[in-house]
Amino acid sequence: MFARETIVIPFLKGGIRRRLLLWNVSLFGLVLSAIILASYIYNIRQIDRYNSELQAELAAMTANQIDAFANHKKERLTDAGLSISLHPIGSKAQQLLATLLLKSDSALTEISILDADGMEVIKVSARELYTAAEFTNQRNADKFRK
Repeated sequence: MFARETIVIPFLKGGIRRRLLLWNVSLFGLVLSAIILASYIYNIRQIDRYNSELQAELAAMTANQIDAFANHKKERLTDAGLSISLHPIGSKAQQLLATLLLKSDSALTEISILDADGMEVIKVSARELYTAAEFTNQRNADKFRK
């Protein structure tokens, strides 16, 4: 007869209590790993959702601020245009009002006042000085046609 050699796995070696304990600890570790993985995936999705909601809220708030800024500039230019139009075209009063508007609002860099034919009669800039010879005819320019 042949002697039967059995391969003994160290895991299965020992008493029943030891084997049950090892099986229970292994199953507990497996379940714990699954819970940690599921929690990680859930938290990543929640963070992504909250980030997208925050970005949408910030985009809406920024759009409102830009809109308010543009409306304020539009109202300011409309008021300045009305007060400038009260004086004769090309007068010193118009040039003074245009210069004051330019100095009081850093968003503006240049102001031109055109006559009915599209010729510049006043042109002031925060960076340059213009003479009457430098005034141009804007009749064909898009900004005059609009």
